[in-house]
Amino acid sequence: MSKIKIHHSPGKMHRIYEDTPSGTWMPERIAYLLLTYTGSGGVYSYSYESASGYYPVPQDGVGDFLDAIRNHQTPPGTRTDITFLNGLDFMLEYKSFLIFQLDRPNDWQFRFSADGITTTDVTLGEYFELYHILDSGASVPGSRINPLPNVPLPTDPCHIAYFSAVSPSLRGSNPDPAVMDGFNLYVFRPNDGGNGTIDPDIKNTGHHQKARGKGAKDGRKSPTGRGKRTR
Repeated sequence: MSKIKIHHSPGKMHRIYEDTPSGTWMPERIAYLLLTYTGSGGVYSYSYESASGYYPVPQDGVGDFLDAIRNHQTPPGTRTDITFLNGLDFMLEYKSFLIFQLDRPNDWQFRFSADGITTTDVTLGEYFELYHILDSGASVPGSRINPLPNVPLPTDPCHIAYFSAVSPSLRGSNPDPAVMDGFNLYVFRPNDGGNGTIDPDIKNTGHHQKARGKGAKDGRKSPTGRGKRTR
């Protein structure tokens, strides 16, 4: 069985906080990250497709957006740029629903053996409510992804996982650009047992007005992350 490792955030990883933080949380945007990849033989190059960016939250909620991308439709609403940094890292400038979607040329999927996304962030309430969206449309909370005794894992594929993000985060407020929140996305490929990790880090500043006023980088370019096979 091969194991594909696409970088890996250093340090201990933690589950994304399960519950909504106290007080009122109103998302300002959807931050949509569509990951595509090329390669073979255990070496893959990842990048964000051009549809990635900020989108308005639909009037009826994030579910309408999720239904559109799950059914391979154009994301609803006007897209604006996300500021990409090195590799797959990016800046988060709004309180957001943060959606990762795996494109399907090699049929990588989010894992079900445990949470599909974890974080190095330890400040409660900054990232919360992880959900796995199955291709069937079913929504599985991260808190229920670990199977109970005699309860089988879901059998439907999962190419979408999302969570909510308060902005700025504690690390994002640090002026040092190298201080970011680390994330690991855990993926597997059922046809050959391959599994791997993708590690976009987020500089969660919440400074959308400041960033736009200073001419933020064009989010339409495709930053890449590279990986190699390990055994």
